[in-house]
Amino acid sequence: MSGKRTALSLADRFKIVDYYEKHPGTKQRLMVEKFNIPQVTLSKILKNRQSIKDLYSSANVNLEQKKKLLTKFEEINGPLLKWFKWAKSVNSVVDGAMIRMKACDLLRKLGREEDVSESWVSRWKKRHNIGYFKVSGECVNIETVAQWKDNQLRNILESFAPADIYNINETGLFWRMLPERTLHFKGQ
Repeated sequence: MSGKRTALSLADRFKIVDYYEKHPGTKQRLMVEKFNIPQVTLSKILKNRQSIKDLYSSANVNLEQKKKLLTKFEEINGPLLKWFKWAKSVNSVVDGAMIRMKACDLLRKLGREEDVSESWVSRWKKRHNIGYFKVSGECVNIETVAQWKDNQLRNILESFAPADIYNINETGLFWRMLPERTLHFKGQ
């Protein structure tokens, strides 16, 4: 065992707890040697084994996180995560700017006139194991599209004068198209 202090990740702490529970008769001295950690560290891990197991089994945790640090805006961490989960449950496209706006909105509701930075949002995403992924649409049958175009689109367009019908790339609406990437929990 070295005298240098090392921080164990959540995955490492869970391995120790798992080993302890699978080998109930193992002496702590042998575990200290096996995992190359101080006795005090092992005792703390075993004392907190239920919280380590609970945290490890939660879906949105960064397994490489070594410490639980308080953030500048700790009071909005939970509500922001709850909002993010809700937004994803209704299939909303969420990006970093939306998270930043929602975080600022939550701060205003708490009476704080501060803004969150892009780096805070980036660290928040890392803490909660959230990353960008490409949005993939549903696969559509070409025959269904052709039938809709021939039947329903004609009926819709009949109610407009030809001068009022535009190609979408000729309008200013094209720039408001949904983004190609959205935030999701990693591993989902």
